Amino acid sequence: METDQNYKWIDRLKADPKWSKIRFKRLDKGHYTNPAIALKHELIDVVNYNVFVRIEENRIPLFIGPSYMVSTTLKSVYLDHPEKRIIAILDEDSFPGEYRALIIQEYFRGQSKILVFFRNEEMYEQKLTTIESVLKEATLVRSYLKLNLDSEINQIDMSLSPVPPYKGPGEIRLIIIGQDPTIKNQSQRSKISTTLNLNRSGSLTKYVTTICEKLGLTLENVYATNIYKYFYTSPPAKTMDVLFDHLTLNLKLLRRELDVYQGLPVITLGEPVLQLLSNIYKDKVRHYWDYGNQTSSRAFKICTDNEIDRPFYPFPHQPSLAKSFYSQTLNDYLNFVAQDILNKKDFPQGSRYHL
Repeated sequence: METDQNYKWIDRLKADPKWSKIRFKRLDKGHYTNPAIALKHELIDVVNYNVFVRIEENRIPLFIGPSYMVSTTLKSVYLDHPEKRIIAILDEDSFPGEYRALIIQEYFRGQSKILVFFRNEEMYEQKLTTIESVLKEATLVRSYLKLNLDSEINQIDMSLSPVPPYKGPGEIRLIIIGQDPTIKNQSQRSKISTTLNLNRSGSLTKYVTTICEKLGLTLENVYATNIYKYFYTSPPAKTMDVLFDHLTLNLKLLRRELDVYQGLPVITLGEPVLQLLSNIYKDKVRHYWDYGNQTSSRAFKICTDNEIDRPFYPFPHQPSLAKSFYSQTLNDYLNFVAQDILNKKDFPQGSRYHL
């Protein structure tokens, strides 16, 4: 059964030492939180409503559908049963009957907290442990996309090789994710030999160094990579449709790449990167920096509902610091990140959240 695309999350569930013994229960009738679909498995029991809302030690209710829709209906389901509980959501993808992940979360009086996230795709036994292996996979991804999904609007540039990640020589303690290496100045693209040009001095290196210093780190502690490691004909932030068309394979590569660095905090650079990784439509960096709050204490946040299966801190790209809001708020957000990392001794491991 686990070979079925609908059940690949179960392989990940069974491999997890904490959650492998959990069973699930779903409603016996079609419901707006549990549609009447053909989803059957030995770990999923069909129960009536009274049993469904009952708190049990090793069996948790399973809601089916897009997570954002389920979240809006949970309060009505548990209106007469307001106790703190653990629930699961089989998060429906863009196409009905296809599932992105199993999300297990704590729910209490309208508030939820993600506990664990099991992506609905194959478990990868081979991690991308070297720069060479990452580049090899990136080259394969690029070739496939060029052959099958290249766009006339903004074509993949095959004249330049994919750009390797930057890996500091010290203990890696921070992950930074950028978009792609396609800078505006086409004549300078061939000179890019490392992600974010972190092997050279410049404004971006200075920006990343500032972030590191505030976190008690240096560039020696950084692993930096792009979602797209190859070049496009033009900077693709203006052709986001092309990036989204090419996202799935690049995300799989990125998750395998980051899986080597479990438990490390992640920073993203730029709003397009945030929108590619976040599951919130047209997400904004300023949303996490509490834009519009005029008080001295801002309610800073991190992005948890995303495609890399671990929370991350969204930062603007370096040119955006010219905007007064970001330049004036940068130090405060860095203080928040530093304190948040300090508070998370059990920072998320691989594909699970501990928030």
